[in-house]
Amino acid sequence: MPLKSPLSPAESEALTESPGRHLRKVLQSLLGESEAMIPGEGTPSPDGVHDIRVNMKRSRAILKLLKAAPGVLFYKRENCALRDISLLFSPFRESDVLNKTLKMLARKAPDVFDRELRGWFRHIARDAHNERDTLQSLAEVSRDATGRLRRAWYRIGFLNLRQVTRETLLDGLWNSFLRAEEAYRMAAETMDPSNIHEFRKRTKDLLYQVRFFSDYNPGHFDKIYERLDVLGSLLGKCNDLTVAANLADAFRDRAGTFDIGRIMPVVTGERERLFREAIPHADFIFRVFYSGE
Repeated sequence: MPLKSPLSPAESEALTESPGRHLRKVLQSLLGESEAMIPGEGTPSPDGVHDIRVNMKRSRAILKLLKAAPGVLFYKRENCALRDISLLFSPFRESDVLNKTLKMLARKAPDVFDRELRGWFRHIARDAHNERDTLQSLAEVSRDATGRLRRAWYRIGFLNLRQVTRETLLDGLWNSFLRAEEAYRMAAETMDPSNIHEFRKRTKDLLYQVRFFSDYNPGHFDKIYERLDVLGSLLGKCNDLTVAANLADAFRDRAGTFDIGRIMPVVTGERERLFREAIPHADFIFRVFYSGE
């Protein structure tokens, strides 16, 4: 069956006459904001680390609108550059995420995730962090990231975006929707953590792209954006649980008196509960895209 555009013809005409120029402005704004979060020779706050990583994900999602566009030769280079900036800060974000995940599990199963077990998790997380071959301090990462952000901002200023049209962006959005739908089907059928993680990534792409389009039609995308935001948050918690479970399994030989077997059912049960909670939001989103509501 022919697929509908997520925008009506009238709404499509409301897009700016220079979509490539707008795309460039948004990308450079996100890069500039990220650099501003790194103060001089200092380091970003924990919230700053999170926001920089979000900005890189937003930038990559916007670039993906052009992934299949004819004549776009720079996508792979710029996408990899933005991904690498985000990865620089990944180790410093993981500890914060683990602490939040452990607190959540302690509320769900206090008899299993007691204070002693949570302390063991934090200890092995530090070990995993210290065992990275290319570990840098946050100060070193910040200096490296600043240079990369400035170079990316400069390169994007010279990209040839004249061939970017309204149709280019709408086709990119629709392709992202189809990828998200396929990822949802696989995750729902298998409940496999890797498939749930893939669905989370595709949901985030769609979330940030819808946010980009909302600049053109304020208010039109509010409902679907809110649902995508909730869906992304629920799937993010699923992934955080998987990361905690994988960490425990990797350091099973250091568990001592802890029974790792007691951890996994709690993690699996909570992940499945969160995914079931996510299903109505996913169904709403896909219904809206197909119906054009």
